[in-house]
Amino acid sequence: MLNDMVNAQQEELMFRLQKGIPIAPEPFDIIGEEIGLPGTTVVELLFSYFKQGIARRFGGIFDVRRLGYTSVLCAAVIPEYAVDEVAQKIIQFQGITHCYLRTSADDLSSAPPIREDGLVMPNLWFTLSSLGESFDDELQSVRDFVAPYTFLTLPALRRFKINVILDPRQRKHIEPVPSLAVTGQGHPAWDGVVRSFSLQEKKLIRFLQQLPVSARPFEPLASATGYDPEELCALLKNWEREGILKRVGLILNHRNAGFRANGMCIWRVPDETVEEVGRTLAVHPEITHCYERSIPEGFPYNLFAMIHTDTVETARGLFGEISDYAGLSESEGLVFISTKEYKKTSLELFPEPGEDGIQKLKNSGFKKDD
Repeated sequence: MLNDMVNAQQEELMFRLQKGIPIAPEPFDIIGEEIGLPGTTVVELLFSYFKQGIARRFGGIFDVRRLGYTSVLCAAVIPEYAVDEVAQKIIQFQGITHCYLRTSADDLSSAPPIREDGLVMPNLWFTLSSLGESFDDELQSVRDFVAPYTFLTLPALRRFKINVILDPRQRKHIEPVPSLAVTGQGHPAWDGVVRSFSLQEKKLIRFLQQLPVSARPFEPLASATGYDPEELCALLKNWEREGILKRVGLILNHRNAGFRANGMCIWRVPDETVEEVGRTLAVHPEITHCYERSIPEGFPYNLFAMIHTDTVETARGLFGEISDYAGLSESEGLVFISTKEYKKTSLELFPEPGEDGIQKLKNSGFKKDD
C-alpha cells in the first residue's frame, strides 16, 4: 500500500515511469531532469517501488498481435462451490495471464448464474493468449477443463484503447485529469501482417520483459542478448516506430498502489453507433481499455471498458459518470467488480522450450474432472 508520506513529486515519477522511459544509455537521468530529481534518486525510488510491492514489472510492453499472438477474453458460469477449484486448474495454462472472480457491483454477494430475465451472469473471467498456430488447440484445452460449465468467448472486434497507465494522484477520482501523451504512442495501425523474428530477436524480446533496475538498464540487456548497446537502442527505437514495442516502462501492482477496485464496464450499444461511442469512451482519462467485442449467446453486451479506482463505491459512481459522458444509459449496462484475483501476470513472450503449466498437470495425472 502506498505510504502516506510519498510526496507529489514521487507520485509524479511513478506516473512518468509508466508512460515509458527514453531508449537511451542513461534514461533515468533524462526523466530526473524532467521532474527535478537526480537520476540516482529516480533509480532508488524505482527500486523502492518493488521493495514495497507497488511495482509488478519494469520492462518492455509489446503489441503482441504484431509478434504473432492471438488473445481472447473468456468467461465462465461456475457454481460458487466449484469456482475456486476450476480457477486453480485453468491458471496453470501459461497463456492465461489474468483470472478474476467478478460480480456485478449492484450485488457483490453471490449472484444467480442466470437472472430471471434469462441473462447469463458469468463470474469467472480470464484472458488467454497464445501464438497463432497453437491458439485454437489451447483454447479447446481450456474449454475442456471448464466443462461441463457454461463457457463464453468474447473476442475483440475493434480496439479503441489499451493504455494501462494509472495516476496515483487520481486513484480517489477527486477530479478527472486530461489524458497525457505516452512514450511510443501514435503507432501506425496494424495491417494484420506478422513479421518474422530471428532467434536473437526473440531472445531480446523475452529478456526485455524484465529489465534490471540500474542507471544504465540497456547495457546488461545488450550483453545478455549479444547486441552492441548502440545497435540495441537503434533496434528498440525502430520497433517503437513500427508499433511492435509500445514502450519500456513500469507496470504497477494495482491493488498495492491504491487501485483496489478493478471495474469492467459493459454496455449494449447498437451496431450503427458503437464506433462513435467507443471512440468517445477512449478519450476518457479514467478508462484504460476499451473494446468492441462479439456477443455470445445469453450475454448481449458488446462494448467493454476497464476502470481502476480505490473503492467499489467510487467505481459505481465512475460508471455512472462515464455512461453519461458517452450518452449511454446505465440501465443498458453493468459494471463488474473483481472480488478475487486468481492470477495476474504478464504474458511470457517466446518462452524457451519446456513444459508449460498445463502439460505438467497432464503429466502428473491431474484430470479436468478431478
